[in-house]
Amino acid sequence: MEHKDYISALREIADFYEAHPEVKLPYEGITCPFGIFGLTKTDIATTVRAFGKCKKVYGDDAVNIYKEFSGGVQLNIYTPRATVCTRVVVGTVIETEKIIPGEWVDEVVVPQKEVEVAEWRCDPILEDAALTEA
Repeated sequence: MEHKDYISALREIADFYEAHPEVKLPYEGITCPFGIFGLTKTDIATTVRAFGKCKKVYGDDAVNIYKEFSGGVQLNIYTPRATVCTRVVVGTVIETEKIIPGEWVDEVVVPQKEVEVAEWRCDPILEDAALTEA
């Protein structure tokens, strides 16, 4: 979809809701994000610069960067954390054997295993922008 077509569609939606206040809003009662997915690191940097002040939230495997508009509406960049950060293994730990008691099924034994301990090191692309931690 072209920018002009998307802008036109948004105006049509706004006109529809203005003409029909009896129609419920999408996701009424919670924040309504418009998601942007599949961006490259360069696209993210360009979009964050255009956002100006915005917020970022790190999850285990993803990063959400969002700009809030009036009424709680958000424009949200969602990307895998590996797009903007590097996973670095800093050590290992031994997880002890676990026994999961069976009530309706047989007991399950999860053997001891070595597990990586990792941290994420984020590229400067996010640190250079006017972002705040949410």
